[in-house]
Amino acid sequence: MRTTVERVAVLIGVAAALAGVVLIWLADVKYDRQLTELRQVQDELNTIQTRRGTYQRLVQNLVAYSQSQPAIDAVLVPFGFKAAAQPQQPAASATAPSALGSVPAAQPATSTQTPVVAPKTGGRQ
Repeated sequence: MRTTVERVAVLIGVAAALAGVVLIWLADVKYDRQLTELRQVQDELNTIQTRRGTYQRLVQNLVAYSQSQPAIDAVLVPFGFKAAAQPQQPAASATAPSALGSVPAAQPATSTQTPVVAPKTGGRQ
């Protein structure tokens, strides 16, 4: 009778060891898959950070260039890289409202005025 109990115990021990090996192998496969995915994401992140640094340097160079060539402001302002230049306010003149609260006459809108439109650059916003 002792031999039958020993055989069952050995079979259960071997089955438990085999199950442990299979579980460790499955965990390793899952770990390898996740590690591969992590490396791909890190490569993408590195590419994005490199491009972002390049784009930032490009914008800084464009803003510096716009100081000597203000014509490029038409490209920089619509994308928010540079603030729009505020028109000079004339000094207090005869057309300014007086302290008594008089309101100057409104200028009628003419059809010859064209709306200001941002240039088409083909880039994403």
